[in-house]
Amino acid sequence: MSPDFKSFLKGLLNKAPSERLSWPDLLNHAFIRENEQERSERKRRQEKYNLWMSGSLGISEEEVKSNMEFMANKVSNEVGKATKTEVNY
Repeated sequence: MSPDFKSFLKGLLNKAPSERLSWPDLLNHAFIRENEQERSERKRRQEKYNLWMSGSLGISEEEVKSNMEFMANKVSNEVGKATKTEVNY
């Protein structure tokens, strides 16, 4: 196991709830955060997917990209709301 993965698990599995990683800490943890190589690979895959979708749906690649950006922003906003909400057990 990588040191980043061990650190991530330790932050999740801490017995003391107050000492566990918070949502923002989890999302910004080195194990979760994209590095430059991962970001480049994701963008390459996204471009291939957009091209494939535009052919499958009969719409322009720009429309696919616009729709994907809209959905990504929507998800990002929901995650942002979730990080501000306190969860009670």
